[in-house]
Amino acid sequence: MANTYTRLAALRPADTDEAELYEVAADEYIVAEIFICNQDSSARTYRVAITDASGAASGEDWIHYDFPIQANMSHKFTLACGDGDTVRVQASVADLISFVLTGLKVTT
Repeated sequence: MANTYTRLAALRPADTDEAELYEVAADEYIVAEIFICNQDSSARTYRVAITDASGAASGEDWIHYDFPIQANMSHKFTLACGDGDTVRVQASVADLISFVLTGLKVTT
């Protein structure tokens, strides 16, 4: 089993649509931190979901939903995902909120 601590993904959505940030491969799991940075001078909101299949998040998949983030501020929280899980994100404004996922990737 190989363990790697790395930057797993980064995204600054160009629109306000839900988007895939990272899909965990079939032979791995992750313990990661997600950083959300509001680069706007106004307060905004964001969403984060963990799905167990490809495609859009369902109601039960959201772990942060329209979560407020103040202007020029960052949030950080930890999450764990297994093989086949997908981390999905959504920003309330285009090109001003970034999502960075870093963590331990364990390949089995």
